[in-house]
Amino acid sequence: MGGQEHPQNETENRDNNSERSPSGASTEHDKKSCTSQNQKIRCDHVNDAPQLLRIPVDRWIELGFTAAILVATVVNVCVARLQWSTMQESNGINRDAYNAQSRAFVVSQGLSWKYSFAPDLKRNVWAISPRWENTGNTPTREFHHFVNWRPRNVVMPSGFTFPDLASTGALTTTDLGPHQSKPGAVYRIGPEIMEFVKKRAAMFYFYGWGTYRDMLDPKKEHRTEFCRVIYDFEGDTNSADGHPVDEECPHNCEDEECAKLPAPNPNDAGLCGVTFIVMAKPSEGISQPSAPALNALPQLSPKK
Repeated sequence: MGGQEHPQNETENRDNNSERSPSGASTEHDKKSCTSQNQKIRCDHVNDAPQLLRIPVDRWIELGFTAAILVATVVNVCVARLQWSTMQESNGINRDAYNAQSRAFVVSQGLSWKYSFAPDLKRNVWAISPRWENTGNTPTREFHHFVNWRPRNVVMPSGFTFPDLASTGALTTTDLGPHQSKPGAVYRIGPEIMEFVKKRAAMFYFYGWGTYRDMLDPKKEHRTEFCRVIYDFEGDTNSADGHPVDEECPHNCEDEECAKLPAPNPNDAGLCGVTFIVMAKPSEGISQPSAPALNALPQLSPKK
């Protein structure tokens, strides 16, 4: 029996040795492998340090370069967006400046007049009209202008809103080229009526407005308003050597300035009636206008 058990024990011992031997050989191999790859690397079963401490130096350098590139990219994107925004703002400013200098810009150049023979009336008259000028570098589009005129014996009252007068107003449509000027509606006044102005017994108000667009911004409408009054006359009213004397009224504007003026009140149209009164002193020998002279005023309508 004892001789039979001996071989079995030897077999078990060999099996146990075979189980331990590979394990021991593997552990020894792992130790050598850990030190042979990089002496700075430590294996898990040798050292329990955190994972970050086991990252190689060249990997840290690679991560550092990647982070630096990421930060630089973010900075470049921010700078590029700022530059783009600044460029757009600068382009907008340049465009607005170019439009302001180049767009059509209509202003009133006061009144123009001429003494000549009117064949349809078969008499000499003074032809008076407001004058418009485009001071811009581009032509106007859809330039409409409306001119009112009224004879008065006194100055317009304070607060007068200059409404359009259907009875004597005239609407004209035209266009103005760059740096071009044109007259508006023409009103004809007889020399005998001008005598009232010369004697300071009357004055003539011309006022109105003009609206237009320009080719640079055709959607935007521009507006110009004007007012002039002829209050005196120098020289002979029956001669081209004489001439009216006029000045501005307090009703002139361009574009945004016109929005600051009070809105026209239709009731103010009644203040434009012709009520001639002797303005000069009786000692100066100026008589009140006669009925025929007053009746002559309605025929002084604008020339179409």
